[in-house]
Amino acid sequence: MFKNLLDKFRKDKLPPILVTQLMDAYVREPVSFVRGDGLRLWDVDGTEYLDATSGGGATLLGHSYPQISESISLQADKLLAISNRYHSQEQADLAAEFCRIAGMDKVLLCSDHDAARQAAIEIIAVHSMRKNIQHPKILTLGGAKSAHAAVDLELIEFDDLNAVGKWVDDDSVVAILLPSLHCAAGIEFCDADYLTGLRALCDEHNWLLVVDESLTGLGRSGRWFAFEHADIVPDILFGVTALANGIPLGVCAARGGIAETLKPGDYQSYFGGNPLACQVASTVLNVIESEGMIQKAEELGDVLKRKLQQTIGTIEGVVDIRGKGLMIVVELETLVADFATRCLYEGLLVEVVDRGNAIRLMPALTMTENDAQQIVDKLHNVLLAGSK
Repeated sequence: MFKNLLDKFRKDKLPPILVTQLMDAYVREPVSFVRGDGLRLWDVDGTEYLDATSGGGATLLGHSYPQISESISLQADKLLAISNRYHSQEQADLAAEFCRIAGMDKVLLCSDHDAARQAAIEIIAVHSMRKNIQHPKILTLGGAKSAHAAVDLELIEFDDLNAVGKWVDDDSVVAILLPSLHCAAGIEFCDADYLTGLRALCDEHNWLLVVDESLTGLGRSGRWFAFEHADIVPDILFGVTALANGIPLGVCAARGGIAETLKPGDYQSYFGGNPLACQVASTVLNVIESEGMIQKAEELGDVLKRKLQQTIGTIEGVVDIRGKGLMIVVELETLVADFATRCLYEGLLVEVVDRGNAIRLMPALTMTENDAQQIVDKLHNVLLAGSK
């Protein structure tokens, strides 16, 4: 049944190839979007879709949020970009606000969350060099790439304190780097005691605790940052993909002595912290706080999870439904080929992660209960059709 539908969908929806010079580097779905509003997107034919991915995690407030559009327009009329050789009021304002909500002392503004990850590793490398630690090691769950030849990344098991304990006698270990809520594939949620235990180990052995908040930062988990669920504060946090609601911007923040590690000339970025991105990011923080969106994310996440459990929880092949706030995973028993495309045919955007058997839902914080019901109904239709 699905094969014929998918073949027709691909044939009908595949947009004309207007640009043939693009390298074929991305796995793309056969649709081209031209407009968005809230959780909704429209393709070149005017067909409406419901985006349960927040633009891949970037548009935390949804598409075309009015205050964001206004902020972009006003700043574009003033100043778009300047070299980091000069000071910027927009950078200073954003840094102050971010430090306030994150409990950090200083921030480094980068071009995107990947650059922020590399900046965190660079800070650790410089910190280690000044402490005369040769070939420093960072314990990590994976997903991080070292930008410094002197730093070695060592993989540890997820949610396993004993695996970390094996490294306590290694004097070259300087930091632990990991997502504060989910593993690299985004399908597992660690126990709060795990992060608490890591914080204690880092304090005991003078290691740095570094957390990746790329997908979880700014309220998605029901807290400003997911590490707050464990009642800890890291030494460094980085990422925050949605900081400027779709405009590229990354942040690497630190507290205490580590915040003073970098000196002038230690880091370079052409686009990091440009006035446009910083002004929009400040607007994002203001909207989230003034509109009480963090509490709404927790409440609406519970609503969405409950509706999913009631509607699709008993369908054969659905193994688990779990999550925090508006980051929810539906785990299936087996890999489902073309599942994201099947959802697209139903008018729903989802992400398929892990080995192809986990559906990750990350709707915008502006989601309504009606949106949640539509997400559930569309997912229900796809799962039922696939089980026939």
